[in-house]
Amino acid sequence: MAEKEMKDFAVRAAEFLGDATIADEVVAAQNATKTARSLARERAKRGLSQKEVALRMGVSQSKVCRMEDSLDADLSYGDIESYAHALGLDVSLFYDAVNASKETRAANFANAIADMIDMLRALLPVDSRYGDAIDRFSGGVLFPLVRGQGA
Repeated sequence: MAEKEMKDFAVRAAEFLGDATIADEVVAAQNATKTARSLARERAKRGLSQKEVALRMGVSQSKVCRMEDSLDADLSYGDIESYAHALGLDVSLFYDAVNASKETRAANFANAIADMIDMLRALLPVDSRYGDAIDRFSGGVLFPLVRGQGA
């Protein structure tokens, strides 16, 4: 569920129950399970059962079920990585200096995006029609942010 949809759902739930505090609780619960829900959604998208994922991971089906039902804080990085690999996915982490200035944070995000764009370039054929668009995006958006001129 997208963030806006989640907030809309939370507001509707609060209105239905006549309790404004419910909206905050629903949003907090959704935020606390983003990774677990994402893994379950990716599994379903691939048409895999929990049992099939468990076999690929070398664990029990009940462990996969517990992972999908758990809070993100209760998941280990190793379990997330193992689950993702069972789906044919890689995992990448991004660290954000939440106490840094907006300009510094924007530059950090831009650097992370630049790294992903480098990975994208490696996947595309050399003569790809997307090369020019990537260059324009990199030069017009990312480069100024990295240099601290964007935010």
